[in-house]
Amino acid sequence: MKIKAMLTAGLMLIFAMFIAYQPVHAAGLTAAKEEVEGHALVAGVNFGGMVPFGENIKDNFELGVPFSVALKAPGLFAFGNFSIGAGIEAGFYTASGKNGGDKLTGIPFMLSGAIDLSTFVPEGMMLAAEVNLGLHSQKVGDDSYTNVALVPGVCFGYKIMEGLNVIAKLRGAEILSGDDSVFGGTQEWIDFRVGVEYALPVELPF
Repeated sequence: MKIKAMLTAGLMLIFAMFIAYQPVHAAGLTAAKEEVEGHALVAGVNFGGMVPFGENIKDNFELGVPFSVALKAPGLFAFGNFSIGAGIEAGFYTASGKNGGDKLTGIPFMLSGAIDLSTFVPEGMMLAAEVNLGLHSQKVGDDSYTNVALVPGVCFGYKIMEGLNVIAKLRGAEILSGDDSVFGGTQEWIDFRVGVEYALPVELPF
């Protein structure tokens, strides 16, 4: 039930962000939209660690080492002091097996949505709540799996110079592996990252 609730919540949030960006009021909301001509495109890279947290995997794998690239369009829809953005993330991670076990490798590809909460932090800093939903192609030994993953978390940032931020992310990952996999049905990871984001010198036509 917990897994179904998390997936449902993630899907509902992504759906709500999509509806909010359309020229209608969703679910009777009366907050006015702020229409903006053109939006920035931001590219980022990050790396860090993935701690196996769930009972099914923490005795099987060491600390994972991930690397990801992301492309996002922040500020697609504004309401009050907040805004919603969307993007994509792809990457690679690996975790050695414990006690001579097989190594895990994974390639994630996820759609992401984020709510900018920077109004709560000092000027020059950034805070956002994000949720990622997508597929993780994983391999352990000779066995390969394609699994659905829900990855919510928070992102902190600090502006080094105009258009360039350093970031830190803290996320939790719930990966549905299937009962017939070596993972025993699910995987839970604590995911922490550091990286940089750069606003590209282009503007989206919407």
